[in-house]
Amino acid sequence: QITLSEACMSGTWFIYKPHWVVQDDLVLTARQSTFTNTSTTFSWELADHEKSHVPEGTCLHAVSVEDIHSPHERDRHSHSRDHQQVIWTPRSCMRLVELDRVWYIYMPHWVETQQMKGSSLVLEARQDTWLKRSSTCSWELEPNEKIAIVANEIISIRRGPDLVTNASEA
Repeated sequence: QITLSEACMSGTWFIYKPHWVVQDDLVLTARQSTFTNTSTTFSWELADHEKSHVPEGTCLHAVSVEDIHSPHERDRHSHSRDHQQVIWTPRSCMRLVELDRVWYIYMPHWVETQQMKGSSLVLEARQDTWLKRSSTCSWELEPNEKIAIVANEIISIRRGPDLVTNASEA
């Protein structure tokens, strides 16, 4: 199976134009929480390595941004023509991989346990809660932007949770 990093470096990705501001200098800024995909398929229908979540306000650089060339991609569904094809710069590919590893939790819903799995920290849910792609309230997120966690479920994280410091994520 191909990794997100390999997919990003290997070619064309697609963005949904209404979710992005595209500047003349090939700088793209996400207007809202969105995805960049390897096809115009709806993001919730794609495997993890075929899409990358991009939080609102994220700026990325492209080598090119064009209208879709492929008739298959252009005609996939009724919103396909609202997409553009993008080739990301190597630095933006690395940023997409970094962003894909970030999830948000509401810390009062969690307790740190004394258990350690290798170098990972283990958290236990105090109540039903969510893993989220942004710090936005869970009821405002689309189903593909959050994962339901039930009370007493345990997750393992690579390092301690960080406080949200980005104004667009607070």
